[in-house]
Amino acid sequence: MSVLITPGGATDEVGWTIPYFGAFTDISVAAWGHLTQLPSTRTIISKIAIQQQASGGFVSAFIFQITTANFLFFRPATGAATNDVTGVTAVTASTPQHYGASFSDVNNRSRVYLNGVQDAVNTTATLAMSDPGAGVPVSVGHRIPFNAEVFDGRMSEVAVWTIELEADDFAMLAAGVPPIHVRPDALAFTLQLLNNVDPQPDLSINQRDGTRVIQGTGAMATDDHPSQVGWAMGDTAYMIREAARSLVRGERRPRRALLVR
Repeated sequence: MSVLITPGGATDEVGWTIPYFGAFTDISVAAWGHLTQLPSTRTIISKIAIQQQASGGFVSAFIFQITTANFLFFRPATGAATNDVTGVTAVTASTPQHYGASFSDVNNRSRVYLNGVQDAVNTTATLAMSDPGAGVPVSVGHRIPFNAEVFDGRMSEVAVWTIELEADDFAMLAAGVPPIHVRPDALAFTLQLLNNVDPQPDLSINQRDGTRVIQGTGAMATDDHPSQVGWAMGDTAYMIREAARSLVRGERRPRRALLVR
């Protein structure tokens, strides 16, 4: 199961808010999505503060979106486009897909992943990330300030890590492995979004539950899970990887994998 997000008017907001968890230098984000329609800019996940100035605008730690040209877009920086990376493979509607992005301050690198495969990379991302300010939460599905950019469709397995995930990590996520089994030591939060409850429980150890936000005529409803097709493959792939790691560690018997659904 998943949550179906239906946008309302141009100034409406529909999504979830995650409590503030501080500043960070590296970031990775991931989510399963099943868009209802294209084209339109759709916000997947972001950390944004509205500037208090007459001209408007906003300050962001990061923005992860689907553009009007139907490509994944990731901006892990404040305002400037130095760290921007835009995908080259079009996202499709009416199809379950896995979206991912990462940024490394040490490696000066921004990347986006579609269905577990690196779709684009920026190797000159030299601008360090900055925190929009104490108390600014992470938003899932919300519109960007001053723009109607609410996610439109089914969403599940949303997660943020405070490290740069590697290609094999995104491949595992796209194969159906839950975020709690991918670098859990650096997992800031993960919302499974199996049904339309409030708050949405955070399955990480941090207990940063998501608070539902519906302003205006938008709506949410429980629906089919976008990643359910990949669950069996993901479970098998996860157990194979853990068995291999157990052998590398010299363990006589592989650890048993326990997947939480």
